[in-house]
Amino acid sequence: MLLQELQYSLDSDLKVFCKTSIKNEQYSFDVEACTVAGSKDGKAKKPNEDAFSLLSSSTILQAAVFDGTSNLKPIQFLKNQTGARFASHFLKKELEKKAAKMSAKAAIRFLNNVLLSNVLQFEEVTLNDVHTLPSSTATLVQLLLDEEVLNVSHVGDSFCIVLFKDNNTKFITSDRNKEYDDEILAHMKRLSTEKHITPRETRKNKLIEKAIADMFQHSFNKPDGTGQGIINGNPYAERYIQDITIPLKSVKALLVGTDGIIPPGWNEQKSEDQNRIFQVIQEDGLEKLIRTKLDIENADPDFNLLRFKHSDAATGIYIKITQ
Repeated sequence: MLLQELQYSLDSDLKVFCKTSIKNEQYSFDVEACTVAGSKDGKAKKPNEDAFSLLSSSTILQAAVFDGTSNLKPIQFLKNQTGARFASHFLKKELEKKAAKMSAKAAIRFLNNVLLSNVLQFEEVTLNDVHTLPSSTATLVQLLLDEEVLNVSHVGDSFCIVLFKDNNTKFITSDRNKEYDDEILAHMKRLSTEKHITPRETRKNKLIEKAIADMFQHSFNKPDGTGQGIINGNPYAERYIQDITIPLKSVKALLVGTDGIIPPGWNEQKSEDQNRIFQVIQEDGLEKLIRTKLDIENADPDFNLLRFKHSDAATGIYIKITQ
């Protein structure tokens, strides 16, 4: 069933923070979640292109995050809604309505298929052109309490970091998008130096815009498996979906998030920054992590800490096992 304390209206999701505690015969959990829309100036004014979902029963706790990626070619049916927002919110609703009782492994594949069947009704959509496809990352975790395992199914650059009982941390999901982003960010830095402009100004350069568009077209769900994965209905997404199982008894806490929740200059794949992330959350929750991110972004309006947006949408679910 849906965790009522952690539900939110998709019509008013510019800034959402919520938390609750869950207890059954075997385990107790403290759970908190947030989603904050991105912005051009540090204030959440853009439509939120992220979404999260939390469901619970006597034997399972399920958490999922979605980070939408916009189609670059307009779809008239969506009107003023971006493809990114459509995709992430559609997947959240489909997960809660139709895939709630599926395994994580089955659910993520179902979501890819159902997104395709839905968007093919739009006249402009074709599988042969990724720029017409509303898309989203997906990271889905299920804590199976009777079986005492943590199952994760994942694709894209959203993520799951686990804090183990021995206080070691691990970035357990793969991020095949990072190498492509790093290449374009390096291009922005070179262009900034050559033209004596800020990295932010390079973001509107036609060479950078073309590099991003080409990256989407040539890497998303590449048939030979050498690109990066995304939920966009393409059957080749299967080659990029990652399925992981970890013994639940070894887990102390975990963070499921979209890449926008990580403060600029921090690297969620490095152990020292994973420790910083968990320390911030343990001190004052996800709200402090969001404040830290926004403070760093607002102090760096020129994007010297290289990134594509002033402030990307940020979504996270933190689950702490207390018993």
